[in-house]
Amino acid sequence: MTREQAQREAWKRTDGRCLFTGLSGADPAHVFPAGDFPALANCPFNIFYIVRQCHSVRGEPCFDWKQVKGIDIVRPVSERLWMIENMMPEAMWDYRPRVRRSLQLLAEECGRVGIEYPTPRNPPDYHKLRLRGRE
Repeated sequence: MTREQAQREAWKRTDGRCLFTGLSGADPAHVFPAGDFPALANCPFNIFYIVRQCHSVRGEPCFDWKQVKGIDIVRPVSERLWMIENMMPEAMWDYRPRVRRSLQLLAEECGRVGIEYPTPRNPPDYHKLRLRGRE
């Protein structure tokens, strides 16, 4: 499957709406970063749609980045998984069964390709993250 095909499949899961705001016009975001996990780069279960301000903004807490002593570092997959499972607004709750099923299928794909699927972990900067996209 090509990246474009995987993105189209992922788009269907939430009708292209952002997991964290419910807004349309979201970008495809990888749970397991595509550059670090090429075996999952084109897996539709590894892609979710997130608006840019929640997805990837340097210098701000977001899906891709967190700050440690003022330096951007890649957010661990365990924290990304927790965010997907716990930060969906009420407007997106109808999509929860599809999202949960996608995470199950992602875990299965990880097992198939030999990648560890981590236990979701609450991000230490949760208090800042919950405001992103809702300001």
